[in-house]
Amino acid sequence: MKKIVALLLVLMVFMAGFSALAETFTAEAPGFGGSISVSVAVEDGMITGVDIAGDQETPAIGIAAFETLAQRILDAQNADIDDVAGATVTSAGVKTAASEAIAEALGGGATVEAKLAPGVYTAEAGGFSLVEKVPVTVTVDENSIVSIDASEDCAETTIMLRTVKELLIPRIIEAQSVGVDAICGATATSNAIKSGVADCLAQALEAAGSPQSALANFYTVPEKAHAGEEVSLEADVLVVGLGGAGATAAISAAEAGLKVIAVEKAGKVGGTSSIASEPMAINPKRFQEEHNDGKDYIDASVMKEAWLAYTTGADGTQKAKEEVVDVMFNNSGDALDWLVYDHGFTFGEPRVGFTAADVYLCRYNYVTDGIPSNERRIGAQAFYDNLMKEFVELGGEYYLETEGRELIFDEETNAVTGAVAVSQDGTLYNIKAKAVVLATGGFAGNPDMMDKYLSQNKYFDFTTPGGWMLYGSNQNDGKMIASAIENGAGTYNISMAAMVHNTATEVLLRDYPVTVVEGETNPVTGRPQTRSINDIPQIMAQSANILVVGNNGKRFVDEASMGMLGSWANGREFYSIWSAEQIDDVKANGFKYVSTSRYLGQGGVPVGEPMDQIYDVLDTAMKAGIVYKAETLPELAEQIGIPGEALVETVEAYNAACASGVDEEHGKKAEYLDAIGYGPYYCVVGTPYCYSTVGGLDVDRNLNVLDIEGNPIAGLYAAGEDCLGCLMSDERAYVTFGGGAQGWAVTSGYYVGRVLGDALAK
Repeated sequence: MKKIVALLLVLMVFMAGFSALAETFTAEAPGFGGSISVSVAVEDGMITGVDIAGDQETPAIGIAAFETLAQRILDAQNADIDDVAGATVTSAGVKTAASEAIAEALGGGATVEAKLAPGVYTAEAGGFSLVEKVPVTVTVDENSIVSIDASEDCAETTIMLRTVKELLIPRIIEAQSVGVDAICGATATSNAIKSGVADCLAQALEAAGSPQSALANFYTVPEKAHAGEEVSLEADVLVVGLGGAGATAAISAAEAGLKVIAVEKAGKVGGTSSIASEPMAINPKRFQEEHNDGKDYIDASVMKEAWLAYTTGADGTQKAKEEVVDVMFNNSGDALDWLVYDHGFTFGEPRVGFTAADVYLCRYNYVTDGIPSNERRIGAQAFYDNLMKEFVELGGEYYLETEGRELIFDEETNAVTGAVAVSQDGTLYNIKAKAVVLATGGFAGNPDMMDKYLSQNKYFDFTTPGGWMLYGSNQNDGKMIASAIENGAGTYNISMAAMVHNTATEVLLRDYPVTVVEGETNPVTGRPQTRSINDIPQIMAQSANILVVGNNGKRFVDEASMGMLGSWANGREFYSIWSAEQIDDVKANGFKYVSTSRYLGQGGVPVGEPMDQIYDVLDTAMKAGIVYKAETLPELAEQIGIPGEALVETVEAYNAACASGVDEEHGKKAEYLDAIGYGPYYCVVGTPYCYSTVGGLDVDRNLNVLDIEGNPIAGLYAAGEDCLGCLMSDERAYVTFGGGAQGWAVTSGYYVGRVLGDALAK
């Protein structure tokens, strides 16, 4: 049943009460992810049907709100309705489009004058942060927006908020519209500003006595300033993407004396690297001279042996490409030294990885240890901003908010000779280059590519459709990887699991209060710590003492490891099974182990605190589609779409392990073995949140992309997540040594710039 509902959601459309006799009027407005279309059917002066469509809204939040919004419009016979909680931006888009369609239907589409009451208005709107809204202040005169400000005194990621303030606010004022595009790479924060501005405008309209439908005047979508304009550029090297891999590749190649052009889809440089914690490096010589008396932190040969052992398949086949692993081991130390001593980066002392086996001092925190993550991110962003300043001083050119669309491939010479890119302002760039470096961060932002490639994995069931939930850069949609594949590029471990360090539920509840804990500080934001029972479903999804099954109804992991590293092995979702007996115990005595994510949670709840409202929260979660309930286990299995007989057998075997205190199947410690008791039974649908994909294009020791037959494609190179799969195994998760992806990003970027310097200087 669950999977049928999921497939229906893909249709992205809700219709309410359409009659064949009614006349239909349609309008569009910007939503959270893209354009929302609302059609209203009118018969004899009455609204008889509402149709809402928007295939770029979040399925579990925005699209899930369509039914409620359509019914509210139908009941109210106008668009003056309440927002759906948690879907503020989608609600605003629906109401604006509905107002316009209704005005056309009932009044011939006449424009309603937007008279504002001059003054200063304030509002708050939800952005990326789960616990605090973004404060927005808008000053207006009688008919226009005069100024906008957004306070940084909130839990929003500061560098994202600053980027949005710098780029988005001037565009809103210039266009006199919140219908301008969100800033790519900071969509949630952009939508918070847009929603806050719309709220302030609605207040000003109401104060002036203007109808709500007049807000549509401030939702116009401005034309692109340079739509249809084509510009030709030429360089030795074109770098597509300016995250850690692209930024280092660009300046490394420029330092080699090459003319370099770089394009970046987002509104800032640094990508995930500027908001991540640390890169990996192996024995940076200059750093060790300063910090470790010149001694190696690591026996590199032993760590490499461990790496190759980790990436060896069950049949003894080495899955990683050793020549590419050697690039990491032989150059990561030099890359970190180069960043520190040539470009002013600062790193803390190295630390070990995430499991007991990860004893290698190889991960270096940006800036320093002991300060909130948000402050480290501000520092890391400054490093990348400065890196691009130095890049420009070397003669480099870079274009932000400019998306690489496709490679230019010369079939006669079988070579890549450049790429086509499109700017936010509509400019189309034809960029000719001797070499193109793809550093686009993988394809986790593309559900179709995720479904296509990860479902091919031979060792794990990654077939549940819809892509994986992403805690990272949604702009990393794999367009250029797809273009390379279309032009004959080979792939390597492209079906392997995405990079997962967080687990939660697909829908994060916002229905209950978030309270501040006096005297405690959140280590990520540096702001006051919070608590909320909104986190109960995700706590239940990943508690250490529960039973978790996969698509086949069987266990696939030691559940005590679910919180950080264990949830990926069933793909997009997994199923945490609870009995009423266990829930009754939580109601009376609280959770034994709280493992809500520090990034995706709203503060969680204390261990051992009775949860009187747990059944109320579960009812809310059932309405949100993330919890299922049944009187028997076979009925529960039917609801979630897994084999009932297998689930019953799994519960029996698990309960036997709980009784004996020995989990022979997965080695779960006895202290975490709590049996499934009396019913009814509940399933919390959990989901791994990934940072990025891992598998990608096949490359050789020079990071030259190879074709499907293993031959180099002239002029095409890859760095970072676009080729990280060459260091990995499709039988395992991303390595746990610590900082591997970020280490490969800066190492591969640094290295490929030098490779190109040597190759193109000849």
